[in-house]
Amino acid sequence: MNDPPLVTDLEFQDVGEGFIFNITPLDIDGDDVIIQFIPHTNEGWGQSFFGAVIEPQTDGSYIYHTGIIPTMTDFIFYGSSGN
Repeated sequence: MNDPPLVTDLEFQDVGEGFIFNITPLDIDGDDVIIQFIPHTNEGWGQSFFGAVIEPQTDGSYIYHTGIIPTMTDFIFYGSSGN
């Protein structure tokens, strides 16, 4: 039986253009974990609730690019799955 990966909620303060962050999933089966943003593109990019763009990096980190109208609060929705 394959157990799903566990990803904890993240909260960041003072986030602006170019903010770099990591999502660190835990998979007890040792599977490779895929992070998929909601909504997303096929290349792993994502979009936040208020229009910011999430850009994946080759080292596994992500860059947050502010939306057209920067806000004090934003939300990023994502899911994870193990292979």
